[in-house]
Amino acid sequence: MSRTFDWLGGFVLGAAVMSLADPLSVRRRRVFLRGKAVRAFHETTDFLDRAARDLRRVSQQFPRIPTWSPGIQLLAGVGGLLLVTSGALLLARARRGSTRNMPHYASLVA
Repeated sequence: MSRTFDWLGGFVLGAAVMSLADPLSVRRRRVFLRGKAVRAFHETTDFLDRAARDLRRVSQQFPRIPTWSPGIQLLAGVGGLLLVTSGALLLARARRGSTRNMPHYASLVA
């Protein structure tokens, strides 16, 4: 099966080289291929321009996220750190089997 594909690939490659190197119609064929390449390039750039324009339009419809002052950011960070730490401690206690001083819901995740 592999030899069939090798032979077929060589045939197609040889036909392409012969077609492009033909002295009688090489100029016409090159102009044709150049036109196809330029058209494909322009269609691609037009598509990307439209996509970027649509993405800009859609992103402007989303509400802006309000910025927090540095003090509020610090408080939110410390609060998040405390929540993560307390959750990790509850899980560690539940895995050890120490259920003393532990809320009921923590035993559900262990």
